[in-house]
Amino acid sequence: MGLFGWPKVPRLEELRNAWFDAEDHATRRAVAAEMQVLAIDEVTYVPLGSYRSYTALRSDLTDRVTGLPLYWGIRRSS
Repeated sequence: MGLFGWPKVPRLEELRNAWFDAEDHATRRAVAAEMQVLAIDEVTYVPLGSYRSYTALRSDLTDRVTGLPLYWGIRRSS
Protein backbone atom coordinates (compact mmCIF):
# COMPACT_ATOMS: atom_id res chain seq x y z
CA MET A 1 0.00 0.00 0.00
CA GLY A 2 1.58 3.26 -1.11
CA LEU A 3 1.51 6.56 0.72
CA PHE A 4 -0.49 9.50 -0.60
CA GLY A 5 0.74 10.29 -4.09
CA TRP A 6 2.58 6.99 -4.54
CA PRO A 7 1.36 4.27 -6.91
CA LYS A 8 -0.58 1.33 -5.51
CA VAL A 9 0.29 -1.76 -7.52
CA PRO A 10 -0.08 -4.86 -5.31
CA ARG A 11 1.37 -7.19 -7.96
CA LEU A 12 4.51 -5.05 -8.11
CA GLU A 13 4.89 -5.36 -4.34
CA GLU A 14 4.53 -9.15 -4.63
CA LEU A 15 7.21 -9.24 -7.30
CA ARG A 16 9.51 -7.06 -5.22
CA ASN A 17 9.19 -9.50 -2.31
CA ALA A 18 9.74 -12.43 -4.69
CA TRP A 19 12.92 -10.75 -5.93
CA PHE A 20 14.25 -10.47 -2.38
CA ASP A 21 13.28 -14.09 -1.64
CA ALA A 22 14.82 -15.50 -4.85
CA GLU A 23 17.49 -18.11 -4.28
CA ASP A 24 19.54 -17.65 -7.46
CA HIS A 25 20.49 -15.07 -10.06
CA ALA A 26 18.35 -16.58 -12.83
CA THR A 27 15.20 -16.32 -10.72
CA ARG A 28 16.00 -12.73 -9.73
CA ARG A 29 16.56 -11.87 -13.35
CA ALA A 30 13.21 -13.34 -14.42
CA VAL A 31 11.36 -11.55 -11.60
CA ALA A 32 13.10 -8.26 -12.44
CA ALA A 33 12.07 -8.58 -16.09
CA GLU A 34 8.45 -9.13 -15.05
CA MET A 35 8.67 -6.15 -12.68
CA GLN A 36 9.86 -3.91 -15.50
CA VAL A 37 7.06 -5.00 -17.83
CA LEU A 38 4.49 -4.40 -15.09
CA ALA A 39 5.95 -0.99 -14.22
CA ILE A 40 5.72 0.08 -17.87
CA ASP A 41 2.16 -1.24 -18.21
CA GLU A 42 0.96 0.40 -14.97
CA VAL A 43 2.84 3.70 -15.51
CA THR A 44 4.09 3.91 -11.92
CA TYR A 45 5.81 7.24 -12.54
CA VAL A 46 6.13 9.90 -15.20
CA PRO A 47 9.47 11.70 -15.45
CA LEU A 48 8.80 15.43 -15.59
CA GLY A 49 12.27 16.60 -16.47
CA SER A 50 15.93 16.10 -15.92
CA TYR A 51 18.79 17.89 -14.25
CA ARG A 52 22.30 18.12 -15.57
CA SER A 53 25.17 19.80 -13.80
CA TYR A 54 27.96 21.07 -15.99
CA THR A 55 31.30 21.59 -14.29
CA ALA A 56 34.58 22.81 -15.69
CA LEU A 57 37.74 22.34 -13.65
CA ARG A 58 41.38 23.12 -14.07
CA SER A 59 43.61 20.27 -15.18
CA ASP A 60 45.96 20.66 -12.19
CA LEU A 61 43.35 19.69 -9.55
CA THR A 62 43.43 16.27 -7.90
CA ASP A 63 41.39 14.20 -5.42
CA ARG A 64 38.06 15.45 -6.75
CA VAL A 65 35.04 13.29 -5.94
CA THR A 66 33.42 12.24 -9.23
CA GLY A 67 29.71 12.72 -9.81
CA LEU A 68 28.06 15.76 -8.30
CA PRO A 69 30.15 18.93 -8.04
CA LEU A 70 31.52 18.27 -4.55
CA TYR A 71 34.64 20.20 -3.73
CA TRP A 72 35.84 18.91 -0.37
CA GLY A 73 39.26 17.28 -0.41
CA ILE A 74 40.14 18.85 -3.75
CA ARG A 75 43.68 20.24 -4.05
CA ARG A 76 46.17 21.41 -6.59
CA SER A 77 48.70 18.88 -7.75
CA SER A 78 52.34 19.51 -7.06
